[in-house]
Amino acid sequence: MSQVTFSNVLSNENYFYNDVQTSTFKFLNLQSLLQYGASSKNHLRITAQYIKPREIQNFIDELLLRLSPEKYASQIEKLNINKEKICNVENQLNLLSEEKYPNLPFVRLNIIEVKKSLLEVLKAINNKDASIVEDFKQIPPPRFFENFFLIFAIHQRLEKLVDQIPFFQKQIVDNKIDFLLETIELFSDELQKNRAYESVAITLLTLEELDRALEITRLITNAEKRCNVLLKVFNSFLKSENIDKAQEVLAQALESAHFIPCAWRRCRALFQVSQSFLQLNNRKEARAILHRIFHLAKIALEEQKKNRLFSDLSEAFLEVNDPVTALEVAKLIPEKFIRNDAFKVIFDFFLEVKDMRAALKMAELLSKEKSILMACNAFISLSETFLELKDLKNTDYTVQRALKFIEKSPIEVYTKSSMLKKVAKIFLRSKSLKSSLKIIEQIPNQTMKEEAHMMIIEILTKNGKKDKAFEVAELLPGGLRNFIHERIKSNFS
Repeated sequence: MSQVTFSNVLSNENYFYNDVQTSTFKFLNLQSLLQYGASSKNHLRITAQYIKPREIQNFIDELLLRLSPEKYASQIEKLNINKEKICNVENQLNLLSEEKYPNLPFVRLNIIEVKKSLLEVLKAINNKDASIVEDFKQIPPPRFFENFFLIFAIHQRLEKLVDQIPFFQKQIVDNKIDFLLETIELFSDELQKNRAYESVAITLLTLEELDRALEITRLITNAEKRCNVLLKVFNSFLKSENIDKAQEVLAQALESAHFIPCAWRRCRALFQVSQSFLQLNNRKEARAILHRIFHLAKIALEEQKKNRLFSDLSEAFLEVNDPVTALEVAKLIPEKFIRNDAFKVIFDFFLEVKDMRAALKMAELLSKEKSILMACNAFISLSETFLELKDLKNTDYTVQRALKFIEKSPIEVYTKSSMLKKVAKIFLRSKSLKSSLKIIEQIPNQTMKEEAHMMIIEILTKNGKKDKAFEVAELLPGGLRNFIHERIKSNFS
């Protein structure tokens, strides 16, 4: 065997580069590559000896003999093109005899392209005359085509299935995944191919073969679909409590999301990734991704697309404890009703953490937006919380703001009655029984008015104010009044 020298490598650098970029060779330095070249030349010869281009050409010729030029002109043309490709393969393999490196990726690609084309030709022939295909199946396939007819059968079946997962599951359980993957690789339609790989990965997840499912994701060329499948793999690893692997997969999902060409879809995918980082309690990374989404969406999305995304983003910023950005995002929501919903979520956040000053500002913002019901409910919630905090001054201010909305705004009867009932309860605790009863008299719904009276009676009874409870009971209608009288007596007996 002749020695592989530096000049020898350079003289064939184009072919060698193609090999390196499609294999683990790219992780080796130049010296290691030269050593590999010297030791692997024999393996290249073995490979060249195994591939028999003439066998493939003869295989194609056998099919050509069965086709009439009048009926199958298009198929005959494709088959002749395939013969030319195989001839190019033979020329590449002959380079070994000249002590040069054959372009192995080129060889592999051409054989795959020929297989794809043959499958398409056979499908077209089968649709016209299945007997020709059945007769052709009697011909022994050449090397590298050993499973060709089995793949053709699977290929045909897959195209007819709406739900491929049960079929994939059976093939995997029957240990036929290699045939399956070879079949999918030969799909001409890239969309169909990606869907099939997605189905295989999901099937492997259901069988709890997580590492194999992860391997399949590398075959998915559509960035969005790959990201979605990776997130499913992430969730499976997380469920199995393999946190290190889950983090590794999530990093891959993030990388895939950045390669999605459509800005809207990229934003949605990145959002899902950010939520996954929250599952790992990594708020820092989640927040960073959310800021990237916000920046992209502001400059790249049309107004209609911003509504739901900005609503979700605003709430997500609250989850990472960034209410300032949450409000900034919410203010940019184009649709008023969606914008006000986002404001209400931010209000609830401030109220929950007892940031009363910020919550009050949000209630005022809702009132400026003329979102009457939301503003009214916000002021009532504020007054209830101020009352818990024993801040009577702000309790009175906020409840009066609520009453102003209730009295001057056209609010549906049931909703108005419910609000006045809450105000009556606040007045009983912050002012007096008289003020509370005065509010109850304004309740337009008779049933809710009676419920409000009974609520007051229950509070008075619990506080030991028997006489006051009987006094309020007198305001109830006859039958109900007698029942409540007996109930009050039993509580004090």
